Amino acid sequence: MQIKTLLNYPIQATTGFTLLNKDQAKVRFPYGNRYDQELQITDIATLMRADIKQAKKEGLLPQGLKTSVRCKFYSGGCSIDIRVTDCGGVEFVNPYHIKYTRQFHDQLPSFLQPAHPGKKRFTQEGEAILHVLKAIHGQYNFDKSEMETDYFHVNYYGDVTFDAALEMDTRRQIKAAIQAGDYCRFIFTTATDWAETQA
Repeated sequence: MQIKTLLNYPIQATTGFTLLNKDQAKVRFPYGNRYDQELQITDIATLMRADIKQAKKEGLLPQGLKTSVRCKFYSGGCSIDIRVTDCGGVEFVNPYHIKYTRQFHDQLPSFLQPAHPGKKRFTQEGEAILHVLKAIHGQYNFDKSEMETDYFHVNYYGDVTFDAALEMDTRRQIKAAIQAGDYCRFIFTTATDWAETQA
């Protein structure tokens, strides 16, 4: 499946959120472009669910994608977490990341060059899914935090992740496939070098 976010940046969706490229995403914006101080956290979660549904219609997310949007309240504030519980058949875990860490278990993939097939934990499609969901998650927020003084002030906290059970099960299947001889396109000749085969 080709996800539109792999093709062009920025993408303006009709739901109102803007997807930024990696350089633009480094700039912190105090307010999301749909922030409204009158909205309650539960209202925001409802809007996020509607945005995800719309994003699937527009092809920004896989049609079969399933998510969980949950609110939590505590003494220090509140959070909204988005969990991907089903990717709709899209391969989101990078099998060559698993293959590399199995072969070189004492090496850190984060130090590999960007083009290395074993560097990233998720595939391009997996990263695109998270990118869209994070854009949806952030558009109702504000961030007036000052890291230098350990001052934190946001509308809500929260995270966007793949469900832990989903990822663990997927990784288990990939490991079994690697053990059976699958995923042979790339071979790792040393801890930093690789070769592409015809497989």
